[in-house]
Amino acid sequence: MSDGLTTPKTPDFQVQVMIKTLRQLGYDRLSSDLLHEYRTQVQTDNASDIPVLLSWFHNALRTNNYRTVEDYLASISQTGHEEFIHITNYTGEDHKSVVNSVLYMVRRMDYWCNHKGDSEYSYLWDKLLPLLDEINIDSIRELYDAQILDQLKYENEAEVLTNEGTPLHKAFFNLPGAGSNIQEVQDAVFKKVFKNSHLVFNSPTHVPSLSTIIDQAVKYQQSQSPFYLPPRTKHDWRKSLSAQNPNPSPTTNNFNCDQLHCTLTDHLDEVWFLKFSPSGKYLVTGSLDGRLILYNVHENFQRIKIMEPTNAADSAAFAPFSVKPSSGKTKAVIYCCWDPKEQYLVSCCLDTVVRIWSIGDIDRKRITRSEANTSHEIKLMTCFTLGQDIKTWSCEFLPYRKETSFSSSTPQFVIGSPDKALKVFDCYGVEVFDFYGNLEGDDEEKRQNQGHRSGVLDPYTSSATTSPSSSRRTHDITNNTDGEAVIEDANDVNDEDEDEDEDVDDIHNDEDHDDGNRKDDISMKEADAKSTFTESAFNRINDLAITPDGKFLITANNDKKLLFYRIPDVFNDEATTKRLACINLRGRLTSCSVSSNGKYVLINSAPEELQVWDISPLLHHNPPILYRKYIGHSQSTYIVRSSFGYLNEETGEEELVLSGSDDGYVYFWHLHTGQLITRIKAHIDLCNAVDWNLRGSVVRNNDYGKMWGSVGDDKLVKIWGA
Repeated sequence: MSDGLTTPKTPDFQVQVMIKTLRQLGYDRLSSDLLHEYRTQVQTDNASDIPVLLSWFHNALRTNNYRTVEDYLASISQTGHEEFIHITNYTGEDHKSVVNSVLYMVRRMDYWCNHKGDSEYSYLWDKLLPLLDEINIDSIRELYDAQILDQLKYENEAEVLTNEGTPLHKAFFNLPGAGSNIQEVQDAVFKKVFKNSHLVFNSPTHVPSLSTIIDQAVKYQQSQSPFYLPPRTKHDWRKSLSAQNPNPSPTTNNFNCDQLHCTLTDHLDEVWFLKFSPSGKYLVTGSLDGRLILYNVHENFQRIKIMEPTNAADSAAFAPFSVKPSSGKTKAVIYCCWDPKEQYLVSCCLDTVVRIWSIGDIDRKRITRSEANTSHEIKLMTCFTLGQDIKTWSCEFLPYRKETSFSSSTPQFVIGSPDKALKVFDCYGVEVFDFYGNLEGDDEEKRQNQGHRSGVLDPYTSSATTSPSSSRRTHDITNNTDGEAVIEDANDVNDEDEDEDEDVDDIHNDEDHDDGNRKDDISMKEADAKSTFTESAFNRINDLAITPDGKFLITANNDKKLLFYRIPDVFNDEATTKRLACINLRGRLTSCSVSSNGKYVLINSAPEELQVWDISPLLHHNPPILYRKYIGHSQSTYIVRSSFGYLNEETGEEELVLSGSDDGYVYFWHLHTGQLITRIKAHIDLCNAVDWNLRGSVVRNNDYGKMWGSVGDDKLVKIWGA
């Protein structure tokens, strides 16, 4: 408890808690005696600070001697009221309204205590309500709560005061603290009117109940424990308050999601990626072996399907308007995303091919013999490339829209490339929108964007689009003399035998040089367009994320910048986008993801830092704000993917941040405090990615929302949980 609560001019908080608690427990007489003793002590200790007139006024009210006070106030309205105004907090000139307002309140209390039973209400009509015509409400606003002044109308007061069933607190403006005691009403009404009001009008009106204080104390104690997690669901809340657990301790809901549930061994090589489905019912994993594997979460992670592309399947599904990739490259899966309705999966692979898998019948329990080998089968639907040897590293589906573009009946997704491409496609491989080609800016930028879209010349790299037999583009990040990152391009000619190794190296060993002198900063495009975007109109994209409302696209770029784009409401010929903000960071950005409520973005900033930014200010055209940093893990060389975890249904926010690491451990932090909770040895070598089943539900008393998964270079997929 702070010292300020025990100073002579401050009510004793502990005594006020005791008074309020005794009253709530039904000991009214005892609480009244304690309150009287407390008030007497306070006024005795501060007698020199209480004006004599104020002390007399207060004592008259406490003894229900309203007539004496009424006579005094009526007399000073004729003879002079300077002395009375001097003990109030009033600073204006309308002294008459001040006196009449106090007189009105006193007569109202007198009416309630002594005249309410009069059959003809003569006191009400003759002495009380006529005063309302003598008061200028605007001139006394500084003396009373707005809740009082808003009700000081003749018709309203007449209706309230003539209703015999009106309880005391409702008859006196429903003021906080005005209960069933007229003294509490007096304190609540006059708490702002007089100087040093807190010394005489001092009922414990703003003191929480003892149960509230105990509850807050328990929550504070829980928040100090790094292992504590609040109940995740309503089911958990009921369980924690059940008869079997009437007094839950701060350790009741300690972190306990570290138990190994099962190990999946279906992959033949390093596993790079995993993602739970939007409903939490399914899991997909991707590997260097080129396989996507589907699992049923609710059936103990039973394998549903191994989706492994073949040359024949690719040829049959390849979009006729797309350029086919160079041969001989690995089909290793870098990333995969679910469409919101779990009808499609899109995978990005090292052979530069984007593959769309139709999984619309994943829920079918039985397939009849006549339906076998028909459209109900989970299969490769479409595949395409962004261009000859243009890599694709990340993809995300857009939320479903009421209006679709180009009469498309399939959902749409965004593809990001380290070869400077950022586009929207539908599930037939049709390009719907080009963020770089439809970027709002000056005419020169638009002209350069058009050149990039046509594939004739990239003005920022001074290199023409390559042919199938030409070399792939590599890139490094160096630093200029000012410490700012500068992209340097080089067109290295390599034979096909080296291509595959370098592709794997790009995604799995994406190392650059960090500049220790560089500082994180943030800018809005409107405020700092020139300085923020002078290097290039295009950025090499390592990862991207989309907010759940579909308003903003976020890209984590190879030049250590986090960029925010506005997503058009409708993709048509007039649609454009705009870069809203840019965050310049010191670390190498490897992945980014958005929280379930769209408020936070989590980024991996190699070599050893995670950051969460509050992006809600973007809705009000303000820049994002750094929320927390998380230290402990390491990703000095390889790409490691992190995740939000443990979605609290009551708050709608996650409670955890988790990440894999170079050392095979998974690290856990509290999202809102940044505290490191624990680490778990999950894999022998590198742990490449983690993902939490955020939308998992409670089924057969199993809370699948407490399950999460990890994947590593040891070829294993591990499922963990409570």
